[in-house]
Amino acid sequence: MTGHVDEQADALIVFRADVTSGWSRWLHPDFQHVFCLVRDDRDYWTEVDFKGGQVALRVVSHGDPAALAGHYRDRGYRVVPFHRGRSPRAPVLIPNCVALVKRVCGIRARCALTPRQLYRHLRRH
Repeated sequence: MTGHVDEQADALIVFRADVTSGWSRWLHPDFQHVFCLVRDDRDYWTEVDFKGGQVALRVVSHGDPAALAGHYRDRGYRVVPFHRGRSPRAPVLIPNCVALVKRVCGIRARCALTPRQLYRHLRRH
């Protein structure tokens, strides 16, 4: 999932390997954290991240999703362009980065509980 970015994508899902938290030692070393960027109707991108038990929101860019994806790839992160679906109605049971990304992007993947499992789900679908 590198290279081409669909210009119509309204979300970028970003996977990181450089996280040092209590949970990271149990996760795959290449997939320790995930966050997403979502595009609004004015073409602004907002980063949505689960940090330290809280949701962090930050407007990061305007416009071109390919340039934004390239910025994160240049930092060594994996980026998956995505078209958001409707958010599932089910409650978030596990408050973590994966649950937040699935909720914000409308991803229905009950078995994806870790960043690596989510990445593998997105690669298959």
